[in-house]
Formats: sequence, C-alpha cells, structure tokens
Amino acid sequence: MSMIRWMDEQHVQAMAAIQKRGTYGTDNRYILDSARADPSRFFPVIILDPLDRSAHTTLRDLVATRALSGLRLTGVAAPDGTFPWLESDAAHAMWALAESARLPIEIMVMPFGRPKEALAAFARLSERFPHVPLVIDHLNWPPVAGAPDFGLGPDLLALSRHPNVFYKFTTINMDRLQDREISPAAFLRHAVDSIGADHIMWGSDMGNTPGTYAQMVGRAVDAARLLGPLERRAVLYDTGYDIFATRR
Repeated sequence: MSMIRWMDEQHVQAMAAIQKRGTYGTDNRYILDSARADPSRFFPVIILDPLDRSAHTTLRDLVATRALSGLRLTGVAAPDGTFPWLESDAAHAMWALAESARLPIEIMVMPFGRPKEALAAFARLSERFPHVPLVIDHLNWPPVAGAPDFGLGPDLLALSRHPNVFYKFTTINMDRLQDREISPAAFLRHAVDSIGADHIMWGSDMGNTPGTYAQMVGRAVDAARLLGPLERRAVLYDTGYDIFATRR
C-alpha cells in the first residue's frame, strides 16, 4: 500500500485517518477499508451528518462492525446562532451512542461560523456527555493576537476546565500566527500554561494545508521548543495517541 510505504519513509508510527468532508463527504469507505487493512497503523475518524435520518443507524452499525477511533462533526452556525448539527435531538442521540461506545468526537466549526457561541455549545455538550472526549479543531479559531493572552479569551479558558475537552493545535494555527508575525512557540507556551499539555495535541492537517509532511513536523517541533520534554512529548504524541489510538 502506497500510504504505508510513505509512512515508513516519513517515520510515522500510526495515523489518525480523519475523513475530509470536502473530498468524500460522509462516504467513509476509504479510511474504513484502509484501517481494516492495517488496524495497527490506521485509526479512522469518520464524518457523519447528525441531521441525516440514517446517520444514527450508520454510526450504530459501524460501532458494532468496525474499530472506529472517533467521530467528526463539522458545520457552521444557523442564522439564529444555534448549532442543530451539534445540539438537536438527533445530534444528542449520536452523542449518547458515542458515549456508550467510548468514542471521541472531534468538532470543527468553520471560521465563518460563530466561534464564541460555539464555545457555549461545547460547554453544554461536555457537561451532558462527560465521558465523551471532545476534541476541538484549530483551538476553535482564536483571534490572532500576541501577548499577553494570544487570543485565548476567557470563554475558551473557562471551557478548558472541563476535563473531557481537548484541543488541536495545527499547521493552520501556525500559518495564521506567522502571517501576523506572532511566534507559534510563544503562542503554544501560553496555551500549554493555560490549558495543559495533556489536553493539547498537534494536528498536521496533511492533505489540506500546503507543505510537505517533513516541513510540518519541523514547524511543530520548532513551535514546541519552549516546552519542557514531557510537555513536548504530550503535545506532539501522547495526547493524540491516548485519545484516538487507545479507545477502540
């Protein structure tokens, strides 16, 4: 398999294979078949649409027949500021199923959504489903800002007090910071001080963001240069591995 050869060349031990909605929509067959072919290295995170009447049945069947590593939900806010794909009755049924299956849920609210309102929704969901690890992509797109708070405002920091909430720090975050000449290393140091290294994981965004994987790794290692050895290992490896590779 070409992907396995690529992983060996890049010294990638394992991969959270996250469905790209813009490419395949909610057709998860590619990553599911890849994970079935090599379950020790591919950990599939599927995408479903909770507002699709068949989604709950699909998730139930996949939980029973496939070794899922996570469920990804994406979308924007409705005109009234609510998030039906997160908090409708149909969505809650999927969250309950994920909780019973010990399945993490990864969430991406698009930048043109309402990030502040999304944080309030995340807080309600983390309280209602305390055993679901909730992973927030791109740190929920914080405003690009420098010291002292680096855009990590009180709403996000209040959410970080929920023990089942985790955050992805990604190449996209680094791009946005560097575009404003703000040090990703200083940002990550502040994020770890505020949230904790055991609740932050690096995401390459490989396949969606320009650059080679080696370049992305180099940038991540450089961004972690102000962290201690255990903090650095947590952000670059342990947190992500614990969430996506140890629960199935």
